[in-house]
Amino acid sequence: MKKFVFTPRDLKANVSDEDVYHKARIIVASVAMSVIASSYGQFFNSVVYRSGQMQAEALAGRRPFADYIPWVSQPYENLGNEN
Repeated sequence: MKKFVFTPRDLKANVSDEDVYHKARIIVASVAMSVIASSYGQFFNSVVYRSGQMQAEALAGRRPFADYIPWVSQPYENLGNEN
């Protein structure tokens, strides 16, 4: 197997020998990855924004705080992991 060389001449020869179908597949895959990554980023930004709004409402007294999660605050021996 020939080693891939990163000289401009060899890169141009490699890209110019590919068929259009393969180039289109690469472009579609990169667009799909970009859309997926930006949607995950937007979802995370929305979650952070909503949690900040809920925390501000709780600090203002319009919403109760969630002090604890019951299954997290249980003692370790009551979690059913008796060996």
